[in-house]
Amino acid sequence: MNKKKLSILTAIIAISACSISKTASAAPSKILTFTNMPVWDYHQRNYDKHGNLRISTTKTTFNLNNEEEKASYIPMFKVDEVELNSPINIQCELKTNEQKDWFEKINKVTLEDATKNPSLERNLEFEKSGNKIIIKGNQKALDNNKLHTIKIYSEGKDWASISVNIVQAEPIKVLVSYPMNPRTGEDVRFKLDNFNYAILNPVNRVFLTHNNVRKELVKFKDYHVISEYLTVYAENVDTEEGNLLEPGKYTLEIYADGFKKAEKDFEVIKNEVMASEKNNSKDNIKVKPVTSKITNKEIKPSSVDTLSSASVGSSKGADNSGSEETSGASIIMQTNLIYNHDLLANALILNELGLGTEESEGIAKRFELNTISWDAVINEDGTHINDFRDYLNAVKDAALKGNYLTYDEYLKNENSKEYKNRPYNVKEVLEDNLLGDAKNFRTVLGLETPSLEVKSAVMDKDLILESSDANYLKNIKSITINGGIKELDKSLYSIKDNQLIINSKVVKGDKIKILISATGYKDKVIETKLEKILDDISFKLEKEYKTGEDVVVTGLSEDFIKNINSIKLDGKLLLTKEQRGSSGNTYYEISENKLTLKSGLFKEDKNYKLEIDSKYYGKKELEFNITKGDEKSNEKTEIIEEKKELPKISVKIDSKSTFMKKYDIKFLNSGEWINNITGVSVNGVEYKSGLVWGDSKDRYAVYKSDNNIGIGYESFKQNEDNIIKVKAKGYNDFTFIISKDGQIVLDKEEKESANIEEKSEVEKEIDFTNNISISKESILIKKYNIKFLNSEEWLKNITDISVNEVPYKSGLSWWESKERYAIYEADKTLAIGYESFNNEGENLIKIKSKGYKEYAFIIKDGKITLVQDEKKVESEDTNKEAVKNEESKKGESKEEIKEKEEAQKGENKESSINKDENKEDAKEKENGKVENKDGDKEEAKEVEEKVEVKEEDSKKEAEKQEVEKENKEIKEKKQNAEKDFSGNIPTITKSFFGDKYDLKFLGADEWLKNVESVYVNDVEYEKKSYLIFSDNAYKILESDSTLTIGANQFKQDENIIKIKSKGYKECKFIIKDGKISLVK
Repeated sequence: MNKKKLSILTAIIAISACSISKTASAAPSKILTFTNMPVWDYHQRNYDKHGNLRISTTKTTFNLNNEEEKASYIPMFKVDEVELNSPINIQCELKTNEQKDWFEKINKVTLEDATKNPSLERNLEFEKSGNKIIIKGNQKALDNNKLHTIKIYSEGKDWASISVNIVQAEPIKVLVSYPMNPRTGEDVRFKLDNFNYAILNPVNRVFLTHNNVRKELVKFKDYHVISEYLTVYAENVDTEEGNLLEPGKYTLEIYADGFKKAEKDFEVIKNEVMASEKNNSKDNIKVKPVTSKITNKEIKPSSVDTLSSASVGSSKGADNSGSEETSGASIIMQTNLIYNHDLLANALILNELGLGTEESEGIAKRFELNTISWDAVINEDGTHINDFRDYLNAVKDAALKGNYLTYDEYLKNENSKEYKNRPYNVKEVLEDNLLGDAKNFRTVLGLETPSLEVKSAVMDKDLILESSDANYLKNIKSITINGGIKELDKSLYSIKDNQLIINSKVVKGDKIKILISATGYKDKVIETKLEKILDDISFKLEKEYKTGEDVVVTGLSEDFIKNINSIKLDGKLLLTKEQRGSSGNTYYEISENKLTLKSGLFKEDKNYKLEIDSKYYGKKELEFNITKGDEKSNEKTEIIEEKKELPKISVKIDSKSTFMKKYDIKFLNSGEWINNITGVSVNGVEYKSGLVWGDSKDRYAVYKSDNNIGIGYESFKQNEDNIIKVKAKGYNDFTFIISKDGQIVLDKEEKESANIEEKSEVEKEIDFTNNISISKESILIKKYNIKFLNSEEWLKNITDISVNEVPYKSGLSWWESKERYAIYEADKTLAIGYESFNNEGENLIKIKSKGYKEYAFIIKDGKITLVQDEKKVESEDTNKEAVKNEESKKGESKEEIKEKEEAQKGENKESSINKDENKEDAKEKENGKVENKDGDKEEAKEVEEKVEVKEEDSKKEAEKQEVEKENKEIKEKKQNAEKDFSGNIPTITKSFFGDKYDLKFLGADEWLKNVESVYVNDVEYEKKSYLIFSDNAYKILESDSTLTIGANQFKQDENIIKIKSKGYKECKFIIKDGKISLVK
């Protein structure tokens, strides 16, 4: 770099000057700034090629050739577009041994999530054949037509990704829309039939051919797309180059993600009148390029091409942060960013020399344009942090005097100014202008930690780490395991000489992550896989076997069985009875460390090869011979294969979707039958498998996990019954009718042939007293949510609902809630749209449930009342009364006992008053000298009654004390039986929109699973399977150990969260300033 070029850098702050010095400590290591940025940019999480979150820079240079590095062992791929629900064949070019090895070690194929978050990827079923990867068809993850990104993982190597265009079977039909007879110089609008898409318009390339000349049209210059209409301009917006200026035949080609190539031949005739004039049609929509006021550069209007024609600010992603392409409507936030000094200096130098890359320019713009304040500079080991302005002025002052001031020299100056503020969290700017994940600022400060070598890492054994720096080990102040917040108890680790030993009690799972904090050092994170001590495995047959016999294999261990991934016989995957069913007797069983292969697998006398793949153990094989057995035994097997009893299935319509144009029909108690469905016909017409939005006509889909079949109803007969026949392998056909009024109908013969469960003669009843709660929702869906406790079976079997004698339909959504209802079984909730309700008076709700008595309810002024036996039993709006009701069933409460005692005291008092009156009468008679021979007897009787009353009172008091004592003992026993919360204090994350908090509990799975109530600032929250804005609700995601709480009742300063889990004492947490603590 010559002096002339270097002179350009004098306009750049001292950062760049420091970067060219050869002195080791000439410049700081990092620069701390306070900056503006869009909220979405801050919350964008970025991952490396191994799926790990990126945190810090890995290099400080830029690739000026813009050539992307690719591992040489990853082969080239070839894949054609594939029809929806068809298998995907990916051809791999395997030219080298490294490529073949990569292919052999492929262990996972996934569908990439739109956010590129690896944890949200969905696994795909696949198999390998030759040099092909075959992804099986009809998978739910691939049930919509679009351009999908498939990721292929190979064990121990880099993954590869490939784009696959999954297209709908029916092609786009292109029609000339306006004008019907196009003339030269006129724009032509085309209508695209069979062109259904979600939000972003998928058209990506358009070609126009005329006089054997084919050219690609430029979006917004030569054409535009709005909804299902594509308009081709007569001439280019910028260059005025002609597209439709000559008469003759034209061919239009349209390429769109998720659709087959579409073509249309059309003719343009000569326009005698307007041959030389510009078309002024009202349909001539031409989008002019937008120019940035700051940079005078053209901004690409890529976001305009959506379902509507609304103009939206474009935003390509986090790599455009700080540039003019950031949407002006973005919500801006302020935060602390750290720049690697060398990376920033290189970016600034390249930009000044005019050699900048997209990444270096982005970093420079972020630093120069978005920064509010440049706060501090930090040295390499993080032991010094100094004021940026003071350091910058010192460097410039020295330069004016002809001197060069290094950072080390600046630190030696007693006037150097320390920066005393300490932000809590910071993000680092990465080499591609993306942001690393947020990290605690204290991880930036302090000495670099010495290397720690893993000497021993075995499951369930002490883990041993060794360091050459004994001083570092002595300064360890805390250790946490696997991302937990709770520090490891000091009894669970020890330091001996130069070794850190972690107790075997916490050395669990396949791998372990250890965070070590030591005084004066940066935090150290160590991740290591844990080795497994394997059992000795040796397969053998229990005896010799013949065809038609069960084969028993011994030599398996409990640990080997626990980790089995797959069992194959002659290369064919075997399943259990629960997975496959008993048909054909071709499944396997495992018990008492023995594997039993069922007789249906052995119909031929030959050699068989058994292969069992078990985690940690790899593949174990056994070859064995089966000799020919008795033919009668084989015949018997065939007879068993034919026998199949149809289960007692209960059928009901779960919902009718006008959006998807389908019925969802639930088949309760269907067992293995629903897993073996092979076909569905309606009125004798065979339907195709594979039902998706936009393609539901004559189609069906089986949702096994939900016991549901979706059937498109576009071809159903109107105002007539429709006969549905379902075929399942190994079963008789199952037939039922959907009547013209949308109800399931089965006549007597069909019930007998289908073996339908008969309705119970005695209709069951439900005790709803104090077991109902109601809440009103109006933000997204106008509905009432009615929660029924202890009524799960009744709720699940609801068949009819009417409001004010108007029948309501099943299937409630944000776009259709009027006269609709929906049942959320997991939440024990019935949702009813209230748009047709009588707002001023009562609304009568009648509900029919199969096998139960019909019930009626009244909703008025947001309260619900049960109507039963001409009585109204009112319920509160919360579940508190329901909880009290359940407790009262266990025995009389103290309040009830007290009420009875008060009533008894009242009766005793009245009796005592009557006795006093009798006594006064006797006294008056005596004063009047009325002779009463029985006077003595009456007096004695009166004394006797007083004694009895006194004894009765004493008895009642004793009973009261006994009941109180029993209640106290029960309460104490319950409290003593309840366990303490023993998990880690949860991590807390606030959502992007600030409407909810995610509390992640590690090591508390059992406690989390049994959570039964949550209070926020003494407001009880309702348990739901989903949360929306302004919800006083919570949900539990057990798979992620997460409790999500709506933020509706949260205050600005301090918030108290009370959580009660069954079998545990109540936990109280405090959330303040974004931190959470446990109140003991």
